[in-house]
Amino acid sequence: MELRQVFENYFKLNPLHHGDSVKLLLGVSGGIDSMVLLDLCNHFFRDKIGVAHINYQLRGNDSLADELLVEKICTENNIPLFTKRVIHDDTFGLGLSGLQDKARQIRYAHFTAIQQDFGYNYVLTAHHQEDVAETLLLKLARGTGLRGAKGILSENQNIIRPLLSATKSMIEAYAINNHIQYRNDASNNSLKYDRNKVRQQIMPLLKDINAKANAHLFAFTQFIKNSEQILGDYFALLSSQAKRPYYHGFIFDISLLNPKHDLSFQLFYLLNDSHLTSTQYANIADAVRHQRSGAIFYTAAFQYGVHKNIIIQLPNISTPKAISIHLENDYYEIPYGGKQIIFTKKSGRPETFDLDTIYFDDSKINSALQIRTWEKGDHFYPLGLKGKSIQVGVYLNQKSIPTIVKPWIPLILSLSDIIAVGDLAVSYHYRLTEQTTCYWELKIL
Repeated sequence: MELRQVFENYFKLNPLHHGDSVKLLLGVSGGIDSMVLLDLCNHFFRDKIGVAHINYQLRGNDSLADELLVEKICTENNIPLFTKRVIHDDTFGLGLSGLQDKARQIRYAHFTAIQQDFGYNYVLTAHHQEDVAETLLLKLARGTGLRGAKGILSENQNIIRPLLSATKSMIEAYAINNHIQYRNDASNNSLKYDRNKVRQQIMPLLKDINAKANAHLFAFTQFIKNSEQILGDYFALLSSQAKRPYYHGFIFDISLLNPKHDLSFQLFYLLNDSHLTSTQYANIADAVRHQRSGAIFYTAAFQYGVHKNIIIQLPNISTPKAISIHLENDYYEIPYGGKQIIFTKKSGRPETFDLDTIYFDDSKINSALQIRTWEKGDHFYPLGLKGKSIQVGVYLNQKSIPTIVKPWIPLILSLSDIIAVGDLAVSYHYRLTEQTTCYWELKIL
């Protein structure tokens, strides 16, 4: 198959949205791959393309020559060109991998800025089959899972790579047959970079074993991509059954997972949190297996608590500060700690009692109330203990409240005296009696 057919087939299978008004931004370095992509796009999408070029100014006159070649071709073909020259000092990037990561960040930030300012719908890059194979080997060597083993994606949001299934030999043949001008980057030959080691040392050895090694590695990434999509769909369906809102986060019923399969692997897809490391997933799975209720794990964004057959995910943020309210009206709805606290004033006595509602006598409270989270040493007088007090922490333990949730249980206080512990209990001193003529309902939703 020729490169032109690979290019055409991609867009037949992946038609672009936006119709005739589509605008394509090409990342062009001046090397053979991107200059071939530019030529193809100029034939198939004439007047719909623009070119983005980065001059990192790391190779002196060679960097300038790359820029001038791209400028020459764009000028000859009346193609809009957006060039960025990077001003840097000796600290540009940190180490070899740091430099490459920094360059990539600059490159894609440049793409994004042009898209926003000039309305380009897609960014096209010239990655090909060998790039996929090299990326796969690098990720496997450094450690990766299924998601990393997908290699380079042909589509990633608005970035598309129409030559991804093409071989380097196809690109080289096209360049020769169509007299494509391009520049060779001498840094591609340097063994200082890991990718060049893979390209120049490892891939030739693999091709000695099997001449189609590149093709087989590429096919493997496509197999992994399809497998990962199937897994993703399966766990998305499972998550809709196992996941539900809880406080300002979520609760996961892990009893729905298959005990015959690796728990850490299943949690990876169920929790779907890129902040968790493979070690943390393994540690959470270990806590679940050994029923270590109360175990808590932290990432930069979330905290995870294990409690019996559930895992609770909450944002890794501070608990809310105390607030004061004045019950001067008959209805209040107050957001607090990821919940809505609702006070409703009613006359007489309730005919029936809702187990999810707290009731307290209006005549026994001061109108100025405080809402805060519980602190060590807090105690109250729950119904059922005949007027005896109990520490709030002990009471929450008795109620089997998950450790991760305890700091978020709100206390309702009148003059520093606890009226209610969340929607779990009301204090004996504020209970409804035969003499009650007016009362408050407290709901926490």
